[in-house]
Amino acid sequence: TYTDTTERKKGEQEIQESAKRLRTILDSCPNGIDITAIDSQEMLFCNPKLAEIMHASQEDLLGHSITPLWRDPAERTRFWKKFQDQGYLYAEEAEQIRPDGSAFWVLFSWEQIEFAGQKALITWYHDITERKQAEAELAQSTAKLNTAITNMPSGILVMDGDHNIVLYNNRYCQLFNVPPEVVEANRNLYDVLLFQTDRGDYGDLDPREYLNQLYDGLEKAAATGSSYVVE
Repeated sequence: TYTDTTERKKGEQEIQESAKRLRTILDSCPNGIDITAIDSQEMLFCNPKLAEIMHASQEDLLGHSITPLWRDPAERTRFWKKFQDQGYLYAEEAEQIRPDGSAFWVLFSWEQIEFAGQKALITWYHDITERKQAEAELAQSTAKLNTAITNMPSGILVMDGDHNIVLYNNRYCQLFNVPPEVVEANRNLYDVLLFQTDRGDYGDLDPREYLNQLYDGLEKAAATGSSYVVE
């Protein structure tokens, strides 16, 4: 008895070729990728880029649990809960630990797939360590700048093009007798000046009329790059 297996062989060949193409795509991807078994958390696949990010070889990573790679395992538990609730994770940030003990930051996404006959998780990694370091340095510089501005003997008020207040110091509030909570509540020069005119800071003049004149003068000065003196 003979059975024609031509179609079956052809199907198997197509599957093998498709798997080979997929492997080529994953291996050449500029982002790190791993596939881990959901039950055991064992790494079943990783591409060269992930090995580069991890400062390790693919052989060193495959077959090992990914749990030790998390700086805070409890954080992974929180992410896993979120993943179960919505069925995916997209562009989340986390700090992880390489096998050599060095820390790094990644932007990652999770999707559930079937791999080698079992439920698995495919993770896409993008190393954002340099960005996080730059953010930390910027935050440190900003904190120093804010400290310097706060302690300056001169009053400072910085606005954007729409006259929204983006920065001020305590000396400004002291000079104009404006409570900080008024600035925080309004965050726009017009509203702060309205508080002052309603309080009677500009004498018997109609407060809103005077304020409109003042505001027009400030806008013209901003448009021409000239100074506007308020007496």
